[in-house]
Amino acid sequence: SVKLYGVEGNKLTEVKDLSKDASTLAFSCTDKELVWLGNTSLNRMNRETKAIEKIGAAVGTDLRYNNTTASVTTSGSMWFATTSEKPNASTLYYYDAAKATYAKVAGGLSLTRIQASTDTHMVAFASAGKTPSTSVYDQTGKVIQTIATVGYYRSPVTQVGKADEFLALLTSSD
Repeated sequence: SVKLYGVEGNKLTEVKDLSKDASTLAFSCTDKELVWLGNTSLNRMNRETKAIEKIGAAVGTDLRYNNTTASVTTSGSMWFATTSEKPNASTLYYYDAAKATYAKVAGGLSLTRIQASTDTHMVAFASAGKTPSTSVYDQTGKVIQTIATVGYYRSPVTQVGKADEFLALLTSSD
């Protein structure tokens, strides 16, 4: 069971029991709603009534068991992807908070972890295959630039700024 808690004053209180319908714990949150990845789709909770509904159709794959990665932008939009140790087996999605809809951006990718994101770009680490790397993607799924990464699970991207600026450590000597 996954329970959602909130802080009221100096006290931690249970907001909602999400049961088992939560995967990667990345939340898009506004004053009115909370959006997260469920087991097969995006879920939305009305923060006032605590009612939960699915957003659009199911993604079409199981999002549980560490098979996903997600990053929420400063505007509340969300990039999320299925992951795989097999090359070219990941699918990238984008949830547009302003439109309250999500869409498939690209398939056949090799993503391990989304590092950072803005509303127009996303940076992801890929370790599937023999050459780990970090790439910047646009909203069509096109790779803008790739940075070779030294060692597995050590992506050079550490932070994202509001104006599509990413801070990166390229090598240990930089």
